[in-house]
Amino acid sequence: MNKKRKNRGEEVGEWKSETTRYRDEPGERVLDLRSEGVPFAEVLSRRECRVFSCGPLFHIHAGCVEIAYCVKGRLAFRTPSREFPFVPGDVFVSRADEPHCLTSNPKGLFVYRILVHLPGAGRCMAGLTLEETRWICSALMLLPRRFQTSGKTLRDTFERCFEIYDRREWSPVRRKAALRLSCQELIFAVVEAAESSVRQHILPGVAEWMHRMETDPTADYSLDAMSRSVGLSPNMFSRQFKCVAGLPPHAHLMACRVRKAEALLREGRMSIEAIAHTLRFASSQYFSTAFKSITGRTPSSFRSA
Repeated sequence: MNKKRKNRGEEVGEWKSETTRYRDEPGERVLDLRSEGVPFAEVLSRRECRVFSCGPLFHIHAGCVEIAYCVKGRLAFRTPSREFPFVPGDVFVSRADEPHCLTSNPKGLFVYRILVHLPGAGRCMAGLTLEETRWICSALMLLPRRFQTSGKTLRDTFERCFEIYDRREWSPVRRKAALRLSCQELIFAVVEAAESSVRQHILPGVAEWMHRMETDPTADYSLDAMSRSVGLSPNMFSRQFKCVAGLPPHAHLMACRVRKAEALLREGRMSIEAIAHTLRFASSQYFSTAFKSITGRTPSSFRSA
């Protein structure tokens, strides 16, 4: 069934609320569950990118919390103030009315997403009491902007929602009740995953090394030296670093160097070979390979675009 529908975008302050194009097609399902008995689920989506495409411009979701879960791929979410890596196992949360955008949609990307509408003051979320609604709304608004999960629990919970949506042989009453309960279970699973992630003890010095890489990606960063500075073994340092940055140290450094390369390519003052040398890549060929694996484009195609 192909279902296409457009919602009119609206201006909220200086940012525009994203216009959602609902569709149910192979590789991309963007469903509106409000008419299916789930009034708080404006979007439930599953996307598998088969070709590279640019991400949307900065936008907001008026009155909604967006929860995105990455199964496959590597990219980044941006806010006006900073950039967050988005890798397999990551959950990215954009709170109500907060501007954000996706840097790109690389080939092979596999992402689940749910857009939860927060009810107004004094109103209940479907199936919950007023007190329960206040708690879940507060929990959603306090979710970390980005956190790492482990295992298949969250993916299975997302997939369960789609399985129930497709159960057309069920009676309308049974299907609507099951769909609403599965979406509520998904929200609770996200809250629990975030709480589990926050409980991990991360040494402050680990985050400092992440920020150093972001500030000065051209410097030399030895895993042994970084781990010794915070009193950890290299393996433990790498684990904690990944919890903070979403990537192991070397992969995060490569991502920082590629972001710097994007800025230099936009300026147009340096050749690709000079940029590769400046950013400490072993060769221009290796630089091109790393750049394409992260952005989906070669440095030359990025510059010409």
